[in-house]
Amino acid sequence: MTSPSETAIEQQLLRLVRTLPPERAAEVLDFAEFLHAREKSRADDLRAALQGSFGIWRGRTDLATDSATLVRTMRDEWETREKQLGLE
Repeated sequence: MTSPSETAIEQQLLRLVRTLPPERAAEVLDFAEFLHAREKSRADDLRAALQGSFGIWRGRTDLATDSATLVRTMRDEWETREKQLGLE
């Protein structure tokens, strides 16, 4: 089943809202504003989460040139810790 196009949805909404009494049309508007605010809030929350997770890498000068070297160094450090703890 295919979803209706945005234009078709807009036309159908407009057609339906025009048949409602003003009080009911105001309720539709109120609900649409609620849905819009909820979507905006979700987008803002996602954006904040992404910024927070990427923020841990902010200011790292060792990532600017050769990330492969950094990863290799981190792996070596991890293996050293495992050996020190007798986990190898």
